[in-house]
Amino acid sequence: MINITINERKVTVLAHSTILQACKTSGLNIPHFCYHENLSVAGNCRICLVEVYKSPKPVVSCAIPVSNGIIIYTETPLVRKARESVLEFLLLNHPLDCPICDQGSECDLQDETIIYASDRSRFFMFKQTIEDKACGPIIKTIITRCIHCTRCVRFCSEVAGTTVIGNFGRGEESEIGTYINSFIKTELAGNLVDVCPVGALTSKPYSFKARQWDLQQKNSIDFFDTILSDIIVCTSASNSHYENKLNFEAKILRILPSTNSIYTENWISDRTRYSFDSLGVRYTTPNISNFHKNQNNNRYSIKFNSHTNLEILSFILTFYKQYGIQDITNFSHTNFISKLNTDLPFFYNLNQKVNNFRSQKISIVLIIGINLRYEASLLNTRLRRKQMQTNLGLTTIASFNVLNYQQNHQGNTSITLIAIVENRVLTVKKEIKKQEGITLIYGALSSQHKYGLFIQQIILNLSKYFFVKTKDQNRFGIIHNSVGSLAFSYIGFKSLQSVKPKDELHYVNINVGLDNLKQGFIKKFFNKQKVDDITFDTHCLDINKISSLYPITSSYERSGSYVSIDNLVRQHKKVINVNKKSIYNIESYYLYWISKNRGNSFLYMITKKIGQFNNVTGFNNKNILRQKSFNFNPFKTNFCSVGKTIVYIPSINNFYIDAPLANASQTIAACALFLNQENNFTSEI
Repeated sequence: MINITINERKVTVLAHSTILQACKTSGLNIPHFCYHENLSVAGNCRICLVEVYKSPKPVVSCAIPVSNGIIIYTETPLVRKARESVLEFLLLNHPLDCPICDQGSECDLQDETIIYASDRSRFFMFKQTIEDKACGPIIKTIITRCIHCTRCVRFCSEVAGTTVIGNFGRGEESEIGTYINSFIKTELAGNLVDVCPVGALTSKPYSFKARQWDLQQKNSIDFFDTILSDIIVCTSASNSHYENKLNFEAKILRILPSTNSIYTENWISDRTRYSFDSLGVRYTTPNISNFHKNQNNNRYSIKFNSHTNLEILSFILTFYKQYGIQDITNFSHTNFISKLNTDLPFFYNLNQKVNNFRSQKISIVLIIGINLRYEASLLNTRLRRKQMQTNLGLTTIASFNVLNYQQNHQGNTSITLIAIVENRVLTVKKEIKKQEGITLIYGALSSQHKYGLFIQQIILNLSKYFFVKTKDQNRFGIIHNSVGSLAFSYIGFKSLQSVKPKDELHYVNINVGLDNLKQGFIKKFFNKQKVDDITFDTHCLDINKISSLYPITSSYERSGSYVSIDNLVRQHKKVINVNKKSIYNIESYYLYWISKNRGNSFLYMITKKIGQFNNVTGFNNKNILRQKSFNFNPFKTNFCSVGKTIVYIPSINNFYIDAPLANASQTIAACALFLNQENNFTSEI
């Protein structure tokens, strides 16, 4: 800590902070466009000029570090005149289209112009125009509004890991664009809209939907991965008493990232940002047209999806224990029987904080059986930033994936794991001798194989080997690709071994969410016995292949608790209400269905009668139907047997459609199709 003086006031700030950061911590607002706290310093907008004692001219506050005893002035006539000149220069070619700009009321340029700009212009020539770029289904570009802050360029190169955007030309001919007219292919493309301080990059799905004063912001968490980042859900707000009397129904219009004290850096994926539009094409009426009623000799198989919270799991577990229902074939998550060791949290947890991957001394990260870019996108960005700053060594044992950083790929079989344990891999052996601070990351999806416990034991032996060689903390962790999988482990569910079906038994498969369920697999699982599929879900792409569908509330429409890989229980509150009379929580439907089909009149009386069960027809979505071209097979496990060798096969073929709610989203379906396209020289999607 050092002592400095700002506007004749003495303050104490961190020794390595810049002038802009010191003023911000002292409660002073310094205008800036190019500076972003999670990006490198560019210093090219010049709006953050301040005056320093004994300096002959104003200095750029975002690039100059503080020193002990420095005297700073932020509101002198010289500073205000310098900022006025900079704004006049930035507005030379900027269009005056604020009334039709989606960035209106949230534009930094608007705010600073009101405070520092001149009341008249001295420029009377025609403004320069630049052709808009086709960036894909997420980003809408109006390049004439660009002020060349280069935030988008730095985000793509430093965080997203794709160098497709750059700055061309010099002086008045300078412009931001793509190098080879290519799309911006990254799962973090929506963050480019957030980092842009003006309306040059705006959200295409949100275009002309609402203004900031029309929105009601509610804090929530991102339940699409186990990091559980904080998000802000913006819903349409009812501003009049007349709308409230007409039973006004709020809708989600956009989702934005939110920073908090838990994570110093917060980005969200496009899947989190745009999946909410699937709530507009959901089922609102139960369908039990194909249900075979049989109240005797039932055997149950219960499967949970990726968004299942702790309350749902504990409710179903307590329900079966209390009423003594023992005829359970298996409990499983995302339609698989888990093979993780759930005896202790050490065996299914990350065992360290996410922020440690940037703060602590870590030299080598061994990534086994996981595609971090698609299964833990935000952790992948932290590893990339760590490698850029400290030359972090990343060794992968899985099918080769483009993780947007340098990786030492060793193979994709169990033979490679055994060779590393036996110290027969020379490249890894040399790294271990030179480095300290080794971390092992294992993918939970790899445990779905029948040899999952065997693979996990090899990795535990590998972590013990690193601990002996480096004399460092034993950092072993497992990454779950979904909050439901981690909650499944914390609750203590033990997947029971499936029994051999008997002819006299009637099998009932209960799905709490589908997660891309292939119904033919269920028939094979029960050896083509009579099976009823009881599905509690918000959507179903092919309703004709299940026996019954009960529409339930989505994660946005109910409160719940989730566990993060930081070993934190995060509370999630509902952000919108459901006004449909036939949509209830899982608990209401579950009690009603069990009581009706098991003949328990007491349970039937304490639950609410659902109403008339009518047949419903599926919704028509051409973009979703085109997803069949991906040949997505959710039943491919990570490590499968090929002869006597266990080989890694990726479970996620397309990042966008591999999650609940995302399957029925038109925006996400467009992103999924766009992922397989190459260059675009003609028009946008």
